[in-house]
Amino acid sequence: MSEPYFASGDGSASEALLDVNPTITVPPSGVFQICNILATYAGAGYIRIRETDLNGAELYRIRFAADGTIPCDFTTAPLTFKGGKNGRTLVITQQGNFPNSVTISGT
Repeated sequence: MSEPYFASGDGSASEALLDVNPTITVPPSGVFQICNILATYAGAGYIRIRETDLNGAELYRIRFAADGTIPCDFTTAPLTFKGGKNGRTLVITQQGNFPNSVTISGT
């Protein structure tokens, strides 16, 4: 497992990049695999993984409708994002008007 990747934000009613560490860079020919996601949320909203920037293609969406810590486990089938020939940039966005955070671990 790699070091956990942590991002956090204060949220807004509309979708926005997380305030802290919203970007994941996958190097050329590299692979980024997500095995676990641990989110802390305080209401209903979404965390998304998008291609390149806020307007990029939506690659993964998680909807939360709870307070507290919510685990997601992908250890038997990790979410895999390949860097390709030129590398790849992924961004984590938030939607919901409250503080939230997400910790991603993988390889």
